[in-house]
Amino acid sequence: PGICKRKSGIFLSFSLQSDCIPQEDFTPELYKVFLTNICPRPEIDNIFSEIGAKSKPYLTVEQLTDFINVRQRDPRLNEILYPPLKPEQVQCLVDKYELNEMLAQKGWHESHTHTHALTHIHCFRGTLVF
Repeated sequence: PGICKRKSGIFLSFSLQSDCIPQEDFTPELYKVFLTNICPRPEIDNIFSEIGAKSKPYLTVEQLTDFINVRQRDPRLNEILYPPLKPEQVQCLVDKYELNEMLAQKGWHESHTHTHALTHIHCFRGTLVF
């Protein structure tokens, strides 16, 4: 029952009367909105809020590096065999996963709450939420 209600709500949020989206109407932008409705990730919003991205829609490479090394890194890891990431390595992650090229060049990573893009969710799924 809960799944049916959620599914109906998702389709209603797109102003659709049936369970079908015509293929020609299923654009990348619509896919991103659809995925956001199906798989909400409030913990990612919390990460950006806690790190200090409340007033700006992005994280700097320094903030992201600190998050990965302090909050995400397992403290039991040997620092010689598995050293913490350097800002240059984090910049490579941003370059790889941030689809907004202008932000990636500046070393910023967009916040989920301030944009309709879902690139950061893919980035966090692939790199931050191990």
